Amino acid sequence: MTQSGTAQRANAPIAASAPPSLDALLALQGDVLDQPERRRRQVARAESTLNALDGLAVAILEGSNAGQARAALLRLSQGREPTGDAGLDGLLEDIDVRAAVELAKLERHAAMAV
Repeated sequence: MTQSGTAQRANAPIAASAPPSLDALLALQGDVLDQPERRRRQVARAESTLNALDGLAVAILEGSNAGQARAALLRLSQGREPTGDAGLDGLLEDIDVRAAVELAKLERHAAMAV
């Protein structure tokens, strides 16, 4: 190809890609702005889960009814959402697994008691 052919291609208009939709931009902006709030909610949920696990341990050691701690653990296990922080998400997952194990133990114990 000659230099004039190369020059013609260089001067040719470039097809513009479609701009992102306004809805997509607003969703992205909302996600970024909501991240600190999600993080705060998940840290509070984790603290509540740990408190419920402590309450469960106390109830078991005292031989009292663990129903209130069980109900709290069940309720708290439903509110999981990613925070955007891999380290924090991993820690939250560990807490959730521990809560699930304790719930499974309670269910197993209840089934054996029947």
